[in-house]
Amino acid sequence: MCVVSLAERWQALAGEVRRAPSPWSCPAVGELYLLALADAPRVLGGFRQLDPERVRDLASDTFCHKLHALLEADTPRGLFATALQRDALSWLRSPRSRVAEAPSDDASPAREAPAHGREESRAIARIDGVRALAALSSREREVLLADAEGVPREALALCHRTSRANIDQLVSRARRRFAAATGRGRVGA
Repeated sequence: MCVVSLAERWQALAGEVRRAPSPWSCPAVGELYLLALADAPRVLGGFRQLDPERVRDLASDTFCHKLHALLEADTPRGLFATALQRDALSWLRSPRSRVAEAPSDDASPAREAPAHGREESRAIARIDGVRALAALSSREREVLLADAEGVPREALALCHRTSRANIDQLVSRARRRFAAATGRGRVGA
């Protein structure tokens, strides 16, 4: 009995589809799609914020958008995994991934109009935060914001093609620089 690895199965199916005159009409594209859907939960295992339906949606979208690139890649499974993780990170960072709570019916006027001093302090804090984020490098800013949103650091390491230790160092450095720029203590530990 010959055991074929998952990567070899990806490679074989991608080769079949690549040789077909029209990739979308090749029967192997359906098998490759099912393989992508089956592989997605393993690839996104560290993304605990994603429910199974969202994982399936992301896998489907990534597969459809990257089919031609997958067919040309030397390692189609690796390309799919990287693209899927990046799409998951993008989805988690986007505002559409957050569910806004509906305002309660018993909202009192006192809650709706915060005190002037409190509102001013929040505005100043926002301005300080924006300036502090702008002072960070784009990589530090991206890693810090993703970490603050709960993206697993292993996933960040994969997306940035670096080690987990390097991501830890980037987050630590960005937190220190952010705290120093805003005049606040520790940030989001």
